Amino acid sequence: MRSKINLSLRKKISLGSSKAHRFLTTSLLLVIGGSALYFSDTVFAATRTWDGGGVTNNWSEAANWSGDTLPLVTDTVVFDGTSVKDCTVNVNVTIANVNINAGYSGMISQGASNVTVTS
Repeated sequence: MRSKINLSLRKKISLGSSKAHRFLTTSLLLVIGGSALYFSDTVFAATRTWDGGGVTNNWSEAANWSGDTLPLVTDTVVFDGTSVKDCTVNVNVTIANVNINAGYSGMISQGASNVTVTS
């Protein structure tokens, strides 16, 4: 009789643990999914400096920017002594700020592209 009681007790614990595990897993997935949706539109501002590391002078070439990353809508763009290479704005651009600092002696040409500064 003792072994039947232990077996019965194990089944109850196992069943309870399974339900608890399923509940916790489902809850965790909902929290992660909700967080992903909430933060998917969150973009953090950065400073992108023209370093002229690309083959062309084009704004649209990521290698011309610090971190080899094109500036985003929330970013501040900096032209300074990091590079004196000319910059051709060959695409429509929207950025938060632009700073042309001492030490940059290159030319920035816009052509037919639009540059929008939001701040």
